[in-house]
Amino acid sequence: MPWCFLLAHVAGADAQPWKTVNVWPSNAPSEKGDIGKEKLSKIEYKKGVFYHRIDNVSIPTLSIYRPSQEESNGLIVVVLPGGGYKGLTWDIEGLEIAEWLNSFGATAVLLKYRVPGRKGRKNYEAPLQDAQRAMSIVRSMAKAWGGDPKRIGVVGFSAGGHLAVALMANFNRRTYSRIDQVDEVSCRPDFATIVYPGNIINEDGSGLSPELEFPKNTPPAFIVHTLDDALADVENSILLWEELRKKKVEAELHIFPKGNHAYGVRNIDAGVSIWPELNRTWMMGVQ
Repeated sequence: MPWCFLLAHVAGADAQPWKTVNVWPSNAPSEKGDIGKEKLSKIEYKKGVFYHRIDNVSIPTLSIYRPSQEESNGLIVVVLPGGGYKGLTWDIEGLEIAEWLNSFGATAVLLKYRVPGRKGRKNYEAPLQDAQRAMSIVRSMAKAWGGDPKRIGVVGFSAGGHLAVALMANFNRRTYSRIDQVDEVSCRPDFATIVYPGNIINEDGSGLSPELEFPKNTPPAFIVHTLDDALADVENSILLWEELRKKKVEAELHIFPKGNHAYGVRNIDAGVSIWPELNRTWMMGVQ
């Protein structure tokens, strides 16, 4: 599909999910249900440019978007929207990403994880539980959903980028007590795409955040950032790449001069707009 047409196609993001399932069979771990009613808001973040945000998520879900049977290539990618662990940037970093993935034959699984951060817990803790459980569900259902259980990746943006990295680093230690047989299935992503992540550097700036200690068999990563990012400094991605390199983890780092933040796969007037095509090629070839 020509790239200019693909971007025009993605902009609508009006596809309906093939199926939506709950992440947890009942209440999520330690969930008190005291954060208020879930809501969807339309927000102008640049003049004349809008996005939709979901707030107050207490019931995490997986929405599955499948390509046509003829175009499906078995690839499955779990999508983690950003939003600063306060809300979820639902279209730019969610729905539009799912439609982009479908455009080249990949099945997209959009995770609506718990936000905002819960009192007395790190902001990422409940989302990481949701992401670990989600990855195990996807792997256990991969064949039934038309995918390959050995070709399951994750793509995350901003806070969702941090969450993707946390999933990479914690696949060998479950952060909640076993619930059922799904939790016996590996939650290790086979690969990860990380786009303008934040919170990678710890508070004193001396290294990675403590939850990001990479074990053996950490999956390969594709990292994207811009030098002019005003919300998540490019040093987050540089340090991440350096640490992965030290651990001999396969990783690509793409730094572009301009693009700022929260562009997703939208057609922006900057060189960073080529990242989706670079990433598509990488995902299709990763072993």
